[in-house]
Formats: sequence, structure tokens, C-alpha cells
Amino acid sequence: MLRGGKKRCIQVVRMDFNVCSQLQFRLHGSIRHISRVGA
Repeated sequence: MLRGGKKRCIQVVRMDFNVCSQLQFRLHGSIRHISRVGA
């Protein structure tokens, strides 16, 4: 049971990391776009 929970936790953390990196990439892209429009 503990082993299965640990595996699930790792999957959630990995998924969370993917979502965070995607959001960061999107945020970075929109910031670049805004600065380009501003310039």
C-alpha cells in the first residue's frame, strides 16, 4: 500500500512539474510577445 502511494505521489509530482513548465513557457512566450508589441 505504501509503495503504491509513493508511486502515485511521484506521478502527481511529475504531472505537476509538467504543468508548471508548460505554464512557465506560456508565460515567457506571452511576455516576449507583449514586449515585442510594446517595442
